[in-house]
Amino acid sequence: MTFDNKIGWALVVALFVQSGTGFLWAGRMSARIESVEQRLAIAEPTAARLAALEAQLTDVQSSINRIERELETRR
Repeated sequence: MTFDNKIGWALVVALFVQSGTGFLWAGRMSARIESVEQRLAIAEPTAARLAALEAQLTDVQSSINRIERELETRR
């Protein structure tokens, strides 16, 4: 393999090392993203249940407030 005098072997090696490092980084990022996606898939039903509980809690709070007002007016 012949190269122009401006391009040296060090540059070729540096490009290969940087490319390899980039591929390793991309692989690690892919694994991390997959892990986060799995956690989100597990947490999704919990989030829906939590939203339903919050709505129920709001209704309970309204009922308690109504009962307290009713008791205060009877005093």
